[in-house]
Amino acid sequence: MTNFKSISNFTLRFGGQISNLLIRLFAYSFVAFTYLVICLLPVSAQSSSTLTITPPLQSLSAKPGEQVRANIRVRNESADPLLLAAQARDFIVVDVKGTPKMVEEQTAGRWSLASWIVVSPTDFVLQPKTSRNVDVVIMVPENALPGGHYASVYFAPQVGPLAGGAAGTVASGSSIEPRLGGLISLRVAGPVTEEAFLRRLEIPRFSEYGPIKITTEIENIGEVHVQPKGKIEIKDFLGNVLQSFNLEERNIFPYTSRIYENTWGKKMLLGRFQALLTAGYGQTGQALTGVVYFWVIPYKIIAAVVLALAIIALIFFLLGKKSRES
Repeated sequence: MTNFKSISNFTLRFGGQISNLLIRLFAYSFVAFTYLVICLLPVSAQSSSTLTITPPLQSLSAKPGEQVRANIRVRNESADPLLLAAQARDFIVVDVKGTPKMVEEQTAGRWSLASWIVVSPTDFVLQPKTSRNVDVVIMVPENALPGGHYASVYFAPQVGPLAGGAAGTVASGSSIEPRLGGLISLRVAGPVTEEAFLRRLEIPRFSEYGPIKITTEIENIGEVHVQPKGKIEIKDFLGNVLQSFNLEERNIFPYTSRIYENTWGKKMLLGRFQALLTAGYGQTGQALTGVVYFWVIPYKIIAAVVLALAIIALIFFLLGKKSRES
């Protein structure tokens, strides 16, 4: 019986040592494999490249049949020369953050602009820590629809050798991401509909504490982008202005909404308050207004204070009653 227990204990100890050894070998192997993957896998030559575009957005205007000229300055912030190809492409906005999405002309529809744009040069080499101006010519057709038209002139790094040395042009190759572009909005003169409305001015109708989050959404249902300018005022029940927020000046593209967020940062508040939005937009000064009333009541603190006062009053009452009886 003793021998059987000894053999069993030896087997358990030996088995445990084997298990620990296998676990350590697996861990060491995993670390070594990870090191090899990180150190030995090839890294893209363009992975550290950085471009900056100036200006990021240009708003232009023209009449049908006119030519408009602009330029975009692109800078190579990396330590390596970049082979860049410039191209114009239409964009639309599909979210409430104003994020541009590049699309084909068929998708852009009446907002299309890219087919009117000529870029020069279309491909070039940009040396490290240098900048270059790229000319943009917009040839507006005689039958161009009035209103907004939108495109991006973007620059895509190319894979391929430099043709003709450092001063040469980009050899043929496939473009690699990321690509960075400058946005261009063109307003073609003529009768257009400028119309926007306040979709929502949202504040929690009842809060216990601040800060209070204020969400504003403005929708553009016109034929050209708008940039509302205005403010949101927070007033107390007497009409006194406690704080004012300027509405951020953001473009709202046709048939899209834009969300603005503000925060009234005070924590301890008590009472009924008013949030009043007043803003204007468009070339004829259309108005946007909205008002919301809301309450902030720290009911837990009030309940605790009332309870404490009630207890104190009860104690004084009992003490007074006892003294009178004695």
